Amino acid sequence: MAMGGMGMRITTNAMIRRYSTNLNNALGDLDSKRNTVATNRNFNKIAEDPAAAMKSFKLRSNFQRTEVQKANTLDALAKLEEVTSNVQGCTRMGLNFIDKSLLSYSDPNSAFESRQAYKQEVDQLIESFLQQANGKYNENFIFGGASTKDLPFEKLESGEILYRGVPVNTPTYLTKDDVSKILSETFNGLKDSVVATTPDLTNTLNTLMGGAGNTSVSVKDLYDAINTPANGLTGNSPAGSTDTYADILNKNEAFQLTGLQVKTMLSSMGLNDLPTNTGNATFDSLASSPSLSQAYSDIMGADFVADDSKTISYDELKQKIAAFAPAGGVTVPNFKADGSYDIDPATGVCNTTTIANPATDLQNKVDASLQNITLPKDKVNEMLTDVGLKDAENGIDMNGNTVAPPDAPLTDLLNKIMENPSGVPSYVKDQLSYDEVEKAIDKAVEDGKLTESQGYQLKANKEIGYQLKYNTYFNEHSYRDIGFGMKEKEGQIVSTSAFDTAVNGLDVFGHGIDEDGLPNNIIALAQELSKTLAVEDISDLDFEKHNKIINKMRASYNDMVDNGLAAIGTKCAFLENTDDQLTEASQILNEQISDLDFCDPAEAITNLMWAQYAYNATLKVGNTLLSNSFIDFMS
Repeated sequence: MAMGGMGMRITTNAMIRRYSTNLNNALGDLDSKRNTVATNRNFNKIAEDPAAAMKSFKLRSNFQRTEVQKANTLDALAKLEEVTSNVQGCTRMGLNFIDKSLLSYSDPNSAFESRQAYKQEVDQLIESFLQQANGKYNENFIFGGASTKDLPFEKLESGEILYRGVPVNTPTYLTKDDVSKILSETFNGLKDSVVATTPDLTNTLNTLMGGAGNTSVSVKDLYDAINTPANGLTGNSPAGSTDTYADILNKNEAFQLTGLQVKTMLSSMGLNDLPTNTGNATFDSLASSPSLSQAYSDIMGADFVADDSKTISYDELKQKIAAFAPAGGVTVPNFKADGSYDIDPATGVCNTTTIANPATDLQNKVDASLQNITLPKDKVNEMLTDVGLKDAENGIDMNGNTVAPPDAPLTDLLNKIMENPSGVPSYVKDQLSYDEVEKAIDKAVEDGKLTESQGYQLKANKEIGYQLKYNTYFNEHSYRDIGFGMKEKEGQIVSTSAFDTAVNGLDVFGHGIDEDGLPNNIIALAQELSKTLAVEDISDLDFEKHNKIINKMRASYNDMVDNGLAAIGTKCAFLENTDDQLTEASQILNEQISDLDFCDPAEAITNLMWAQYAYNATLKVGNTLLSNSFIDFMS
């Protein structure tokens, strides 16, 4: 550019540079608008719009997370629907269990063979039940809790049902006797030292047997020895009882007689139930006075007349016999040596004998009968042990060392364990839950009653270990993120921030045993039903047990329907609502991404047309400018 005078001259190079810049800008704008129309996007690089790009990344991240949460929700819903289907199948089989059992026992006298047919059907139902309980979804076991790869329910060859290696019939609590047994098994036979009772066990046993070398004794001799004051059993009362040792022993089953036995002894005395006043002198003379039935009724009373299988203690029978004194005594027919009636050939009438003191005669027959019955020494020892007689005995501590009286290591530790688990020794419980046992063991370690190693030994005991596994199973979870802000606190997922998809088979089908010793698990309960059907001769106890099983099975069935299916249905409804919410959230996010990332096609085309027009206009202006500058240059 050159300056002359007051004017300014623009050179051709300057105009070309300025024009070239404007033309490139117009061309760049046109290319940008073409890309926008071609891709339908507002920007393709972060540099084009950094703020919008960052916002887009956040929206897309939220969208992807929402899609994952939606997939988790649908997967959990599908699993629970499979659970529902299996539980419904189990409830139908539960009804079949009840139907088959009612049919099989509808007649207590039904044929054993027909019950076996029902038993086979029940056994087949049990196998089908196990298949349902081991159902899968996507190759994962649905009733395994948090363990979905291992078989949940397993039946051993013995018939025992296990859940993840633990028997389903494991009790849910421990009694004081259970804890005592566990302590003894765990610590080298841990037991208390024992102070001998007065009288002691061994010396009393030898005295009652008639000498240390005797291995058996008649029931009558044993009774007499028990009730001999010099033997020390009549003057001492066992702890907690107002009866003497002899009083309790006299009620033992060894000294029980049935009414039928008494009736047989009356018959052996010559009493009979032949009719009198028949008009036949010979036949009338054969009848006893009183009759057998009358004498039996007078001695034993109406209860024994109605049921001569009832039992009565020897003591009570002696009292009844002593009161038997019919007016005129008892008259019975005579018998010859060969066992035939002693009939006078001259008169044709049977000779008779009057027993002046029938009570003494009957008592002698009862005593003779008991003299013929013998008891082994072990049985007598058991009788004495049952009433509380003990010998002095050393105890054993937790290290297996002998502890002399009066130390009581077992009782001390048992009381410590059975105390209130909070550690307040205000009382000793009769039973504890396994959670309480675990806390009590920890407390005993803390208080120095157990070493840390001993505490571990105790928890490793099979029964405690089983239940601690149960507690682990019940506290297992398998959480899924379904859009509630899944959070972790102190290494644990906050339960309200996620959905638990774990389904514990013990919750659904039951575990443990009830107060009657029947399983709470419906599969194991069905096994008990099968056992009742295998009984050849149904007793009253069998029939009672069968009815208990049926009532319990009804309760289990109702629990599966009312609680199991209802709870699962509630979860399914919750997941369906959650899926609807996630779908709506996904749509909103998708719309926001579209609004941010993608352009309006009409607006983009309009902008393209304007850019094309601007570019064309720039070209026309260029033609004019370049032409004038060349002529000016030539002149």
